Amino acid sequence: MARMARVVVPGYPHHVTQRGNRQQKTFFCDDEQYLLATVRYVERNPVVARLCREPADWEWCSAFAHLLGEDDGLVRVQPMLDRVSDWGAYLSSGNDEERQAIQQHSRTGRPLGADGFVQHLESVTGRVLAPGRSGPKAKA
Repeated sequence: MARMARVVVPGYPHHVTQRGNRQQKTFFCDDEQYLLATVRYVERNPVVARLCREPADWEWCSAFAHLLGEDDGLVRVQPMLDRVSDWGAYLSSGNDEERQAIQQHSRTGRPLGADGFVQHLESVTGRVLAPGRSGPKAKA
């Protein structure tokens, strides 16, 4: 039986990319701006999905640990708290454009970042990651 093609991402553990269930997303962050936006997006997801009123109310969310300022066994809070001093205000900020951009890139599987970042990923992976023109290819 033929094996499926495998994805190789330099600097990323192969056992994560080879799991095969394709359920877990892998995020590559361009810089602090995209990292912080992605964390806010993930922690606000239960609220947007109307599973709870506040991010800290959702049992499986890291927001509670970040708001409390204490590690909880799964979450190490210091890396994010070093970047954001008032986690509550940070979570309540953000906008729909930011959320829509993250959703769009998650749905299409394309990296979110500046053009230079996407070009770097293309050179590292040897794949075209930027969206191309839609529709049939022009006849030569």
